[in-house]
Amino acid sequence: MPVSNTALKQQRLDALFNECQQHVFSQVLGAFGLSRAMFADKAGGNVTTLHNFESKDGPTANANDQALKENFQKDFERKNFSASQKEWCELRKEKMQSGTDAYTGETLAGLEDPPHLDHVISLEEIAGNAAAHLALGKVGPDGVDLKAIINLANDEANLAITNAALNGSKNSHDLKEWMMKTGDDGRTNAERFGVDPERAEEIYNAAQTHVNGTVNSALLSKQAGELLSTGAKQAAGMALRQAMGLLLTELVNALFTELKALIRHGFEVGKSVFREIGERLQKVGASVAAKLPDALSALLDGGVSGFLSNLLTFVINSFITTGARLVRVIREGLIGLFKAFKMLVMPPVGMTRADSVRAGSKMLITVIVSSIGILLEQSVVTFVSSLGPLAVIADAVGAVLTGIIVGLSASLLAYLLDRLFDKYLDTSDESRLDQQLDNAAKLETMSAALAQQLEASIDNLRNGAASMAIYQDIGKVYGQAGQAANDTLSSMRLISDQTGIQIAASQSLVQQLESDHLEIEAFLKKL
Repeated sequence: MPVSNTALKQQRLDALFNECQQHVFSQVLGAFGLSRAMFADKAGGNVTTLHNFESKDGPTANANDQALKENFQKDFERKNFSASQKEWCELRKEKMQSGTDAYTGETLAGLEDPPHLDHVISLEEIAGNAAAHLALGKVGPDGVDLKAIINLANDEANLAITNAALNGSKNSHDLKEWMMKTGDDGRTNAERFGVDPERAEEIYNAAQTHVNGTVNSALLSKQAGELLSTGAKQAAGMALRQAMGLLLTELVNALFTELKALIRHGFEVGKSVFREIGERLQKVGASVAAKLPDALSALLDGGVSGFLSNLLTFVINSFITTGARLVRVIREGLIGLFKAFKMLVMPPVGMTRADSVRAGSKMLITVIVSSIGILLEQSVVTFVSSLGPLAVIADAVGAVLTGIIVGLSASLLAYLLDRLFDKYLDTSDESRLDQQLDNAAKLETMSAALAQQLEASIDNLRNGAASMAIYQDIGKVYGQAGQAANDTLSSMRLISDQTGIQIAASQSLVQQLESDHLEIEAFLKKL
């Protein structure tokens, strides 16, 4: 039957109340419940980025990275990065075997002072390389171990044998910058010390390639491994959170529904209290069990979004530092964005494009409101803490209150969004409702006519079936009569044959009698 505009509006309001309940339970049990218990969000994310490591007050992901950062921030001391005296002498001796100054190309034999071994990329520059400390530094029982950085700085690829004067002038400067620097006489250092620019540049590029390649490779290996391990952990946690949140939300909703039904209708007559409660709990269990396929889907969605949120947090922190709450916003928001993307790109079977856009827009609204709620949660907790007796449970109460506010706000905004869709994307609301009513009336008339036609067709089929039964009975009778006629015809043929035989016999007898009669008459005449 068609319903009035008022009834349709009431249905919308009822749907709004149900959505509010769903959103509140979902937020309290999900983003502001399970997430707080399952995830220890920290500023900067789960993997230390180079940006955060270099920043003075940037956060690190773990205690080892923090120890490396504190060591990196110490003032440079040459002795901490130099090779031992024995190793240095062996390296110098090996380089001197070339017999040629690495920078000038001149022979070493004619030098007045003993040649020096120079770090192409200076110790100070390597010691100030944050990526080298993060990638190559180790933390052991005795503290920070810089052995890998020391080996890198004193590798033969970063060493060049040259004359003492040139090495003293270059000192810790960048080789290219030092060569181009001019003195009071207007000459460059390269000109003053006879440096061969091509040789020097080749040595410089080889050293840079070795140092940067070693550091970058080690940093990539470290961060990729940490991303995989922390991503897998966050994926598992998020998958479990999504599945548990969905099932717990359904459990609470089902319990509320059965409780309301019990209060409204009371206990059924003849049933014990325990039996009534048991039957209602069975309904709750069945309702939760029916959600298991959705929970599996939520498990997969949560795993994907958890891994991606960990990766996205790392990417963002490579440029700017995020606080702990922003990390949480990224994690919680990405699952909503993932769902909205699926809804828009791969809508459920049977859903129109307009409906998928509407549903996806509602999901985006929920993501925005939830993100704002997470950022404002601390303000709510602070407010609750100021209420005296509630200060002890301020975190829990603040989370619940924020979840309720977020759930109600998301539902109301989704309702308003629905109205906007109806107003601007469909026809005007009232005319649309009237059209629906008119269509419903026409559909009802057509349905009634179709029902009558169906009933007449069914009656005709029934009559046809009865006629067929009668015809079958008549056919049986005709069959029996035909069989009897065949039997009679056969009997008559037999009788006819027997009669023919008897007639022939009678004719023979008559002929015999006539012959005897003639003989008797002849005999009598003789007498």
